[in-house]
Amino acid sequence: MKGKAETHAHWIMAHEIGHQYWGFNYVLEPTDYPMWFGISMGIYTDRMYSLKNNIDLNYSTYFSESYLKSISKGYNTTIIQTVDTLNKQKFDWNNAILHDKSYSVLRMLAYE
Repeated sequence: MKGKAETHAHWIMAHEIGHQYWGFNYVLEPTDYPMWFGISMGIYTDRMYSLKNNIDLNYSTYFSESYLKSISKGYNTTIIQTVDTLNKQKFDWNNAILHDKSYSVLRMLAYE
């Protein structure tokens, strides 16, 4: 990342701390399902960090690209699926659903 390495390191730390702070599996789902709420709240946290520290990251496109590519390839991107079901589809559901789609859902809820 050359000149952006330190900024990225701070940003990703905010992202990971956000996941832990908001918790996994406490609010919406049992452990055999992906932890979409904790993941999306981690992204919300790193977005707040980015805004406060003037980090230029377009969240509208950065956290939607993988999701949109998965839709175009015909993958089932339903959020509430078991991990086993998602693994059988053999695509990067961690980024497509957990990070991209779940953050899109969180944004929609916030705007609502």
